[in-house]
Amino acid sequence: VSDLTTQVDLFSKNPDLVWPIASVTKLLTAAAAKEVGTSQQLITITKDAVATEGNGGGLVVGEKFHLEDLIRLMLFVSSNDAAKAVEGGLGSNLLSRMQNIAMGLGLRDTRIEEVTGLSPRNVSTPRDLKNLMQYVYRVHPELFIMTKPSESVVSSTSKKHKLTNINYLSLHPKLGFLGGKTGTIDESGQNIVALFEHNNHTIAIVLLGSSDRFKDTEELLQWTKRAYVFK
Repeated sequence: VSDLTTQVDLFSKNPDLVWPIASVTKLLTAAAAKEVGTSQQLITITKDAVATEGNGGGLVVGEKFHLEDLIRLMLFVSSNDAAKAVEGGLGSNLLSRMQNIAMGLGLRDTRIEEVTGLSPRNVSTPRDLKNLMQYVYRVHPELFIMTKPSESVVSSTSKKHKLTNINYLSLHPKLGFLGGKTGTIDESGQNIVALFEHNNHTIAIVLLGSSDRFKDTEELLQWTKRAYVFK
């Protein structure tokens, strides 16, 4: 738990434990895509993309999306199909940029081998992920803004896709939720990174390997509000 406004870590447990991050990977994928591609770049959904595990967003072979909308699908409903489509559209530069961002930020214990988070070999630590969140919030704040609403709509050139946020925290505006990303595979348990606003401070929470990430995140947030005076 970290106050990004004052650069003070408020609570930590095993901050340097290396752990599979699952679809939290997509926060880095999205940042890299913003830096490699252009928002209005058109990308076609391929058979390979649709064949990727999961069906988030209900994408159809042959649909064409702007990159910005595929990024929204990646973050809002954690669409693996969208992530693979972005990789197909941007090529090997995407994964290279992801790795370069991690290296440039000094994320020493972060290893990224693919863009979706399906592989348990995509690993990081709470400390590294806090630093990644800080980078994204500073350089690409729109990525967190995308994940804040409870519902959204994205359109391809041929149809609209109505989306419901898979992040339970988006349903409770009183929490001060500013956005975040979840991730789950068998090897990781439940992961989450989330930002909150409290008394004009931005609070970052990173939680890996939970069995109830939304409940645990709420409890950490409420503890933080009780334990610290934010001026």
